[in-house]
Amino acid sequence: MSLAPSDHTKQPDNRTTMELGAVLPMTAEVRDDHLFVGGVDMVELAHKEGTALYVMDERDMRTRMETYLEAFRSRYENSDVIFASKAFLNKETARIVAQEGLCLDVSGGGELWCAQQAGFPMERVFVHGNNKTPQELREAISAGAGRIVVDSRIELGRISKIAGELGVTQDIYMRVTPGVEADTHEYIRTGCEDSKFGFTMLDDFAFKCVKDALEAPNVRLAGFHCHIGSQIFALHSFAEAVQVMVEFIARVKETYGYEVEELDMGGGLGIAHRIAHHQHLAALVPAGQHGGDGVGLVGRFGYCPRPDRMCVYP
Repeated sequence: MSLAPSDHTKQPDNRTTMELGAVLPMTAEVRDDHLFVGGVDMVELAHKEGTALYVMDERDMRTRMETYLEAFRSRYENSDVIFASKAFLNKETARIVAQEGLCLDVSGGGELWCAQQAGFPMERVFVHGNNKTPQELREAISAGAGRIVVDSRIELGRISKIAGELGVTQDIYMRVTPGVEADTHEYIRTGCEDSKFGFTMLDDFAFKCVKDALEAPNVRLAGFHCHIGSQIFALHSFAEAVQVMVEFIARVKETYGYEVEELDMGGGLGIAHRIAHHQHLAALVPAGQHGGDGVGLVGRFGYCPRPDRMCVYP
């Protein structure tokens, strides 16, 4: 593949790599009017490989993962950070995620297969998707996936049945729709009450379904999951969602006498397409820290954010 001839009439915008740092990998620099990433000339790479070309900076990815993990574990000792495969997945990415100590979110049999081929620890795999097939559920349970996120009562029944057939007890999360509208485009809001994802809180439906999960054989309710949307830059929505979910957990304990151990708050923190969008990787931590004020949780409690796209894109 060859590139079109360069347009030499275009003038540079004279922005420095310091100014563009918010939207470029940490190793990016300009030399002789060429962009270099990780010491590699992007113009030469484009001539060699053709375009469109996706270039991932391993050092940048690892630094982002390490920053997230340190930011949360310095405040929440029992927290894990989950990398969502939808951001970018191949076998080498899965190996990097494993080496950096993160967990892995997979959706569908293909992503699960990729994780297995990379040797990713299955106990650190979280299986997602609101339309998982019975075959995909069987593959996940057979593989020893750490958590399966349940979106419906039908899926709960399927997991219970398959786990029974395989002679195991499967840990699950219930995905709860918190009724929080994130400040993002309406098409990528997932926490609204009319969302197609998870158990709605309308008419106390989600709370009633907790009883079903607790009574279902061959499964263990390890925690709850929620996700309020994508490309979110206004962090107050995360704090609101944490408040809703922590109160929900406290109510479950009070009513059912069951102490949920883990809360997975999903991802959605926006990536910077423009300099004005840039925010620090750890910006999500205070939002989670202030959510749930006034609600006491006793015992070991795990907090799981999902940085996903922000680990691979600035």
